[in-house]
Amino acid sequence: MSTHADLPRWNRSLPDDNSMHKSKAGFALKNMKRRRGRDDESYAQPRQMAEFPRNKLKSIQERRIKKARTPSISGQALPVARLVEVMDYDQLRNVLEVVMAQHPEVALTIQKSAPKPSTEVTIELIKHKFAEISGHLPYKCDVESDYSYIRVKPYLTEFLNCISDFILNLLPPMESVFATSCSILNTITTLIHDLPNFSNNEYQYTREIAYQQLANLWLILLSRNHNDEDAEDKASQASLEQTLEWLKTVESMKLPEQMEKHNEQSNGKFTAVVDYIRNELGEHAPLNNSCSPGAVAPAGSIFNDLITVDYLNYSIATNTSR
Repeated sequence: MSTHADLPRWNRSLPDDNSMHKSKAGFALKNMKRRRGRDDESYAQPRQMAEFPRNKLKSIQERRIKKARTPSISGQALPVARLVEVMDYDQLRNVLEVVMAQHPEVALTIQKSAPKPSTEVTIELIKHKFAEISGHLPYKCDVESDYSYIRVKPYLTEFLNCISDFILNLLPPMESVFATSCSILNTITTLIHDLPNFSNNEYQYTREIAYQQLANLWLILLSRNHNDEDAEDKASQASLEQTLEWLKTVESMKLPEQMEKHNEQSNGKFTAVVDYIRNELGEHAPLNNSCSPGAVAPAGSIFNDLITVDYLNYSIATNTSR
């Protein structure tokens, strides 16, 4: 019987068929275990999800739905009424100017809705514009020099524009109270006198034109009760009331003396206004004397005619029914 020692040397180092089969089987078994481990890991997550409690999963889903349904809160601009409350005068004026520039139709609405400025507020604003001129004059320089004029020219232009706007608002039919118009126009005329007498030719020309326009406006204002009236209308009640108002205002404001002063300070620019007031006072002298306190109406005056008329039988109803 042959033994392992009897085998050749080269044959002794080679394994037999049984050992090779066993090694292959072991290698295949290791590969199968490795694949099974990978498969177990791949199925681990679905298995864990299946084993996750349903109530916890449901609460998480509901929480996500509630979070999605909650409306988001974002910032909002302040209401216009609140913005107006917190803005100062300059800010509000700038906003209105921008709005009117972009929407011109808004200006008409503002003109209709805004209250009428009072006499005191108007005069205060005009004086404030004038004070801006005086406040910006140089200290160490001749007040009448060209440098002084150039320095205050923007404020002078603003002052002239301001009085131009108010002057046009004083004339009928915008202003119906004669005394109010005279008071504001008298203030404007006085401030024109008080302007520095700059030597600049441009300013001298502007001041000359301003005096001419003011004189014309005084004539228009003083003659508004006598322009379009016929001789028959002058005896009417409405015309009489206007004439009385004119006389009382001229007397209370001392317009004859005021116009004399304006004419003197402007080197004769208001001569026509002074002459007109004198002529009107002379024409209405009997009526003016009857209006004075304690005066008795002279014979043949218009007051006697009004008093002697019997109004007992007069009524609107009887006249309109005829």
